[in-house]
Amino acid sequence: ELPWLRRHDWSTRGRHKYSARLDLQPRDDLDVGIQYSYLVDNFHVHFGLRDVDSHEVALDLAYAPSDRVSIAPFLSYSNLMRNERGRQWSPNGVGDPYTTEQIFPSFSNWDAIEHGDSYFLGLTARFVVAPDRLALEIGYTYAMNRSDMDLESPIGTSAANDANFREPLDLNDAENSERHSLGVRWDYTPSKRFTLSFG
Repeated sequence: ELPWLRRHDWSTRGRHKYSARLDLQPRDDLDVGIQYSYLVDNFHVHFGLRDVDSHEVALDLAYAPSDRVSIAPFLSYSNLMRNERGRQWSPNGVGDPYTTEQIFPSFSNWDAIEHGDSYFLGLTARFVVAPDRLALEIGYTYAMNRSDMDLESPIGTSAANDANFREPLDLNDAENSERHSLGVRWDYTPSKRFTLSFG
């Protein structure tokens, strides 16, 4: 483990976070919400997670055509950039931060810059079967994540001063995943003070 490495959640950092939301009600039975969020974290560390930069845009609707039916679809997109720094080394060898290279700059250092995109699409529908007694809620979410990773490292003059003496290869499709989630829940309210949910 690098002697200068600290967990990012224990490190001091500079954070800038901004968000804006617009809520509209074009009809009595329809609510529309649009939100944008921006987050930047700069961790005061030499190694480990150093920077995070993210943007997110979300759209949500709430449609209630009757007292017994409500439908709430949503859609969101987020873009994430993460920068991490590490070092390749072996005990008492090239790049060893305890013996041979007790300094921050080193040809054996590397940077990993991740660029990711995430998409979420979902719908929640609630149906009142018996007023004040029984309701059914159905929720579905589709999530897709894509990310690439750019790897960078200074190149030394030979393996004698560079533990990773080669041009690093970028990782395309470092993450490429899709997920479908479906949930069903019944809410039974035998009295005003008690509700039983199962699903």
